[in-house]
Amino acid sequence: MKKNLILNVTLLFVCSAALAQNISIDPTYGTNGYATGATNGRFVNVSAMLPNNNILVAGNGNATTSYIVEKHLEDGTSDLAFGSNGFARINIAANSKDNANAMQVQSDGTILIAGTSDSELSLFGTYCDVFVSRLLADGTLETSFGTNGHVKTNLGTNDDEVWEIATTSNGTIDVLAASQNTSIATKLLK
Repeated sequence: MKKNLILNVTLLFVCSAALAQNISIDPTYGTNGYATGATNGRFVNVSAMLPNNNILVAGNGNATTSYIVEKHLEDGTSDLAFGSNGFARINIAANSKDNANAMQVQSDGTILIAGTSDSELSLFGTYCDVFVSRLLADGTLETSFGTNGHVKTNLGTNDDEVWEIATTSNGTIDVLAASQNTSIATKLLK
């Protein structure tokens, strides 16, 4: 019993030491360890690490009506080949207030964005519906997806919210979203 206790404590200590990491900001990344871009670090809601160590970030572009997706290279600089000078500014409908809340990069490099967009343009930002957009790997909209690259739906009579997006092995896109009336886990589209 005593040997088992000593062995377990020793293994716990060795595992803890092996898993402990010194975390610090890499001053060679971007500028002094920070990447800047179109959102300049403001209103970024979601990010994804790409297989080549590039990074995608998405969110609301400050006080604009569009949502923004930015791509940074492994060294923190903007990937100027992505979108327009490293970022894509996407608008679901003219003058709608749009926000990216979830992102998934598919194996072929296409980017799924789920978020919220005004349900009634005259109420600007008051009630939102759920949307899914699909972008190509270069940051342009895949216009054959939905209507001009987007699918938008209303989940309830009040404000809708989005938390997560995922695809199943057969290609179905699932979005975890809710209306302020009722929590819903729903398949938004196939």
